[in-house]
Amino acid sequence: MPSLAHDEPTIRQILQRAEDLYEQFGTPLVGAPHRRAWAFARAFGATRLAREFGVARATVVTARRLAFARWHYWMTRYEEPVWQQLADVAGDHHRWEACVVRYRSVRATLRQEHFPRESSDLQSDALVACAVRSLASVPWRNYDTVCWQSVWRLLARRSVRQARQLADQLGWSAVQWRRARGAVPRLGALIWLPVSQRQLLALRAWPAAHLAALQQTGQALFPTRSIRLLELVRLAPISIAHVARTHDHVPVARESHAPHSAQPTCGPTVRSTGATNRLPADGGRR
Repeated sequence: MPSLAHDEPTIRQILQRAEDLYEQFGTPLVGAPHRRAWAFARAFGATRLAREFGVARATVVTARRLAFARWHYWMTRYEEPVWQQLADVAGDHHRWEACVVRYRSVRATLRQEHFPRESSDLQSDALVACAVRSLASVPWRNYDTVCWQSVWRLLARRSVRQARQLADQLGWSAVQWRRARGAVPRLGALIWLPVSQRQLLALRAWPAAHLAALQQTGQALFPTRSIRLLELVRLAPISIAHVARTHDHVPVARESHAPHSAQPTCGPTVRSTGATNRLPADGGRR
């Protein structure tokens, strides 16, 4: 519809503002069932936004109504299930509110393409996993910036033609394009992690069960060590790929090539040091 296409930029601007408010104040902007759109309309005054966006007030009124429909669907379909998992992460119901506050902070940090500060408690990795899945579920962002992240995320949205156009602008080879197309479906929400393209390409070699665990709990367990989401940014691509391979031991010398690859002091990471830490009798095969 022409009118919808005309309103689309304003709709997306309003939805991005809604995300900002949600992360800052925690309000879902949904409201009670009998007046659901009231909180949304109150947060985004038509006159103020019309002046700020440089559009007609009637355009803002229409766009706000359509934006609320998308926001309400996303909040109930995708974000509320995340709240249920946050209750499990918090454990005690008295700590749920504090857990949600931390989650919103982590989500805002990741949305700005930054990694949150690493923490020693495993709850941090679970919150990162929740935030990554939440970001991956948002349908209204524009990925028109010419960068590799836009290509990957457009592929995740199944916008193959637009992704190909950006890849051509970046001068990608056929091999680069094929690798990205193969990695995106396998990695799922993990492509929203602010790590390098080479790290993600190395991560795609992990078994599917370990990738799923990384997305759900923020931690993947291997026979010789555990890998946390907040640890990934510290590992070089060769180290990430090496973790998933079946060997008698994991050479520490390989880790020395990665920047900041010293043994982390946080998390239950265990690294093999030789023959004393042999794999199980089945060779560690899953």
